[in-house]
Amino acid sequence: MTTRVILAVAVFLISGCGDKEADGPPAEPNLVPLTVQSIFTTNCAKSGCHAGSSPQQGMNLSENTAYGAIVNITSNEKSTVKRIKPGDPDNSYLVQKIEGAVTITGDRMPKDQGASGPGGYLTQTDIDSVRAWVTAGALPR
Repeated sequence: MTTRVILAVAVFLISGCGDKEADGPPAEPNLVPLTVQSIFTTNCAKSGCHAGSSPQQGMNLSENTAYGAIVNITSNEKSTVKRIKPGDPDNSYLVQKIEGAVTITGDRMPKDQGASGPGGYLTQTDIDSVRAWVTAGALPR
């Protein structure tokens, strides 16, 4: 009789576990830290660039989508490189693009679409902020 009671309690507990998880609040999306997101929003997440329903290279850098579009995602232009490789800014294609590395395909980014630096590129302070975030592991906020 004790075995039946234990078995009944176990079945009750197991069957109740799945329901609570399914009914819980949705998980928060992984978001780029505010400092870096501000840089993306001001300089990159613009209509015709890296925003909207058809962003360039399929990389939407808008709020709530940037993290999932760049961290550990393979670059379209260089399939051997991640857009952002956490902890490794030198091997992160997005960092290479904003720095204008000789290894990039195409143009340095961002183009002169309202970017804050000379020639439309990011300021060194903004580049340093992105690089520091990647160096620290590209953690979400």
